[in-house]
Amino acid sequence: MPTTGTNFFPSTGSVRIALTDEFGNVILAEGTAANLPSAASGYALGGEYLATDTGVRYTNAGSTTSCSFVPFSPGTIQTLAAAGAVNLTTLTTRIDSAGAIALTLADGVSGQIKIIVMGTDGGDATLTPTTKTGYTTITFNDAGDGVVLVFITTKGWIVCGNNGATLA
Repeated sequence: MPTTGTNFFPSTGSVRIALTDEFGNVILAEGTAANLPSAASGYALGGEYLATDTGVRYTNAGSTTSCSFVPFSPGTIQTLAAAGAVNLTTLTTRIDSAGAIALTLADGVSGQIKIIVMGTDGGDATLTPTTKTGYTTITFNDAGDGVVLVFITTKGWIVCGNNGATLA
């Protein structure tokens, strides 16, 4: 049974939550669906949101008390040449290392897919996701090494495909 909700204020303007469906998705008046699980202090605003009218996917760059939506861009590729964080806002990350580098990957949202490939091998790139199952690190040793990861809330990042990368 749909239920009415409360006001929700993303950084791009105010949106009135109209109702929730049987799966707990919050249906926003602007034609956007979001899954905002209840939290003790209100709604947990972390996660990924899909604009049902345009198909554009957004991720929340805010916290549990504020919200700042950024578009999820599957066609955009993040390129990393130095140590740092693999982002969650693009589908694909390309590694162009100039030396050995350490990479991190924060937890995603359940069902999120992340593709990471090494384009230029100037040194090994070692990835350590925050939460993972079946491995501790993934090392990209050569150009062309790549993995396809899927995030599952109870398991973390799981390797679903591997082309040459070393799992340890």
